[in-house]
Amino acid sequence: MSLHPVHQEDLERSGLTTETIQAAGIYTVPPDEIGKKLGGLGNGVLSALAFPYPGCEGHERYKCWYQEGRSGPKYLQRKDAPNRLYLLPTVDLQGETPLLVVEGEKKTLALNQAGIPAVGIGGIWNWCERAEGYKRPKETRPIPDLDKVNWKRPVTILFDSDAQDNRNVRLAAFRLARELSRRGATMNILYIPGEVG
Repeated sequence: MSLHPVHQEDLERSGLTTETIQAAGIYTVPPDEIGKKLGGLGNGVLSALAFPYPGCEGHERYKCWYQEGRSGPKYLQRKDAPNRLYLLPTVDLQGETPLLVVEGEKKTLALNQAGIPAVGIGGIWNWCERAEGYKRPKETRPIPDLDKVNWKRPVTILFDSDAQDNRNVRLAAFRLARELSRRGATMNILYIPGEVG
């Protein structure tokens, strides 16, 4: 599938090779399909870069560029789409080797391209979902995709915001670490300081 030059440049700035991009199936959404792909969330989106999720029945997330004077979230998925893990087929999900959990598809791809096994989440809270009456009404529960990974191994959560300044990032990392530890992981949490695209 073809890529808009701006999208190609964005991926290359993240260190992704042509081979990695092609293997991941990343593509530019045709302008007349943006509204359909985003399920009505595409108001003001000028262009969208699609990241297909392997083995997730057509699930995709989109990096969005907005019309001048408009703004919105940098990444979107369909309004009715569940949260999923970004699990690449090259990662041994059932092994016991150390594993990183990172925020974002591009970081997941770049790490795996470098030979570092990583699992991606679309955002810091995308490992859970709202569940009426899970433990208490409207509490969140872990998404089913977490069951696809053997967590009985060393796991490092690597988020890309400065946790010293963002309580929400610290809380998300702590809660995810607690959940993965409950599943047998030996946990570490690291943060990438500064702005990372």
